[in-house]
Amino acid sequence: MNNMKNAKKGFAPILLILLVVVLVGGGYYFLQSQINAPQEALDETASWKIYRNDKYGYSIKAPPNWRAVYSDESYVTIEDINFPVKESDSPYNGISINTNPHNKENTEWKEDMFIFLKSAYDPSYNIGFDMVARTSEDTIIINKIFSTFKHTGVSWNKKQISIDNKVISTQNIPAMVVQKDTVFEAGRDAEFKDVQFSPNGSKVAFSVRNAAHDFGWVYDFKTLKFIPLTFQYGGGVDVIGWKNENEVTLKLTTPKPETTEKTFNLNALDEYPQTFPGKANDPVINSVSPDHGKIGTYIELRGKNFGGDVSDFIIIIENVKGEKGMLFPEPRSTASLAKVNIKSSLCIYNIDWYCKSNFTVVPGKYKIYLIRHAVESKAVDFTVTE
Repeated sequence: MNNMKNAKKGFAPILLILLVVVLVGGGYYFLQSQINAPQEALDETASWKIYRNDKYGYSIKAPPNWRAVYSDESYVTIEDINFPVKESDSPYNGISINTNPHNKENTEWKEDMFIFLKSAYDPSYNIGFDMVARTSEDTIIINKIFSTFKHTGVSWNKKQISIDNKVISTQNIPAMVVQKDTVFEAGRDAEFKDVQFSPNGSKVAFSVRNAAHDFGWVYDFKTLKFIPLTFQYGGGVDVIGWKNENEVTLKLTTPKPETTEKTFNLNALDEYPQTFPGKANDPVINSVSPDHGKIGTYIELRGKNFGGDVSDFIIIIENVKGEKGMLFPEPRSTASLAKVNIKSSLCIYNIDWYCKSNFTVVPGKYKIYLIRHAVESKAVDFTVTE
């Protein structure tokens, strides 16, 4: 028995030694594995400021001690605050981005701008980059800035706004009915004047000029809805910028002129200053005659607020799958009567009314409705027979 007790006493120190060896060895292995594990590369540009040019559809990043200086939207310089670009020949750090509206090809321009990219805004445009650095270290920074340049997929001109191949045309803007001296409808011949996308790009705020009046709008790309904000009779509306995804600030200028800034919360719009959507002028279809017929049948849609002429509205024929074709009204149509021929081959409906692909009409049940200034009428039923 004593021998067994002594054996147990002798075995205990051995276990302790083995435990220490295992712990030390395991700790060493773990430490080595952490040292030898591949480390994720840190993105130095992740915290840099982002400069967006929504006019020409690009963005570029810059370090905190750099800034953007705009001659206009087509010529932007990203410069080092400590060594800014000057008129003199003093050393500076900067990268100038020139969107060339005339697609110049002369030698002098090419020598000055030594890196070129095609513009996503317009393939006929060139974007030139002129980069100047004081030292080799500064050259590394400027090359990193250049590497952050990318096309954003957004751009705009007087007649349309583009984002990721989706297009908003001035023809898509709903008409506004404005109460000022007299009631009048506005918006049809408008031009985009100022455009700014929200931080996440889900919305776009814009002002349009119609005759001598300006209108402020927001378009929501998720809901596909136009949101009217404000109207300035004989004055101006400009977009100051977005505070967040649901708050945008506009500058309002009266004819006097007097200028104020107003922030609109899209989640709390309880009134539209001097403006309200043209509900009284929305298109209405009261009847279709006949309500069935073979391909080639002429039908008449009767109602109200179809528009001043046939270029004001489009007629949609939609099958049970939700596919939509465009029916263009006959020239003899009026504001209360639209005549149209049910043809077998139509154009698939798209927001800008261009014919991009075909829609085939076959026997079956359809819905027919009218769209005027992006506002849809209620649909009527029509059956295409054999």
